[in-house]
Amino acid sequence: MTEADLCSDPLEVAAPISLASAVRAAERLRDLQGNDVAAARELDLALQRSGGSKPEEHAYALLVRMELAEHLHQVEQLDRFRRDFEQVNLSPFERERLERRLAAATSHDRAASGPPAGTLNP
Repeated sequence: MTEADLCSDPLEVAAPISLASAVRAAERLRDLQGNDVAAARELDLALQRSGGSKPEEHAYALLVRMELAEHLHQVEQLDRFRRDFEQVNLSPFERERLERRLAAATSHDRAASGPPAGTLNP
């Protein structure tokens, strides 16, 4: 019998996954399929299994997850992800760079998908 057979939660024995891959998958779920809940779930799983990831990668995944938590009105999760983000060992420059990267990605995604339904372009 293997460890996986004895474990009641398969996530406990799952191999670490790349946070960068999970962020890309979450962005596809959010932007192309409009499925914010699945995108959040993808990142939650990746963040749980992200042992050994680079601090910048971890911080960016947390930023994307914070954006999803805000959009989904997940107040408690948003607070937790903010605290986790503050604990990541980054220089002020790296922190600002990641925040700009998220802002640029978010504005690009919104522009690519067009205005929300029922609105007119100015």
